[in-house]
Amino acid sequence: MTKKKIAWLESQEGVKEIGCNEYEDSTYFTDKDKTFKIEKSSFNEPRIFDDSILKCDLSDSSGVLTLQIIEYAVVDSVKVRIFHSDGSGSVGDRTYDKNDKSWGTGCKKDTMTDDVTCYIKQSDMSLFRDKEGYLIRVGSNHYPSSIANLRINKDSPYSSGDDGIFSRESSEQIINKLTPAELVSTRYVEWPYKRNVDNTVAMDNYNVAKKILDTIYENHN
Repeated sequence: MTKKKIAWLESQEGVKEIGCNEYEDSTYFTDKDKTFKIEKSSFNEPRIFDDSILKCDLSDSSGVLTLQIIEYAVVDSVKVRIFHSDGSGSVGDRTYDKNDKSWGTGCKKDTMTDDVTCYIKQSDMSLFRDKEGYLIRVGSNHYPSSIANLRINKDSPYSSGDDGIFSRESSEQIINKLTPAELVSTRYVEWPYKRNVDNTVAMDNYNVAKKILDTIYENHN
């Protein structure tokens, strides 16, 4: 972003208070007559990690100039990126191929109850946290009335309930066994083909991803 555009941006109400370390320009041009807004953060604090970098990205969305806050950090030697708008982001280097060992993140607040649910996801396994604790889900687009399975090393597989969701009790048992050293295999039955979808979960960054899940959940407003 040019110095001139940064000066204009920092003249807008509330921008300097964010404490942006870096600016990024995702607009094709800046029409100063357009409406400007700062995208609301999902978190209670300006930063949720120590020694992080706040990148403020200016974009033109539907004719409105919008400033989005993205926080970058290194946690236990693993790169982390979190969008403050919704807690989405990544833990680990994203390669977008079969060797991708990163975890995706995200949060959602219920429109009626304001209850917050956050998650991390790698391959076909998702780990959710809400006010009741943790839940694991395997797969998506499940064949009706089918179950999903999760196996750690050569242990007996755990079986899910509907939609690949494991019970609270099973989820806690699984979480207590998960470490980066474990081999985690998953299976679910895909709609409409009624075929098994088998995968493995890259566990390398799991410990950090679990820590990030707790961080974004506990700091969500």
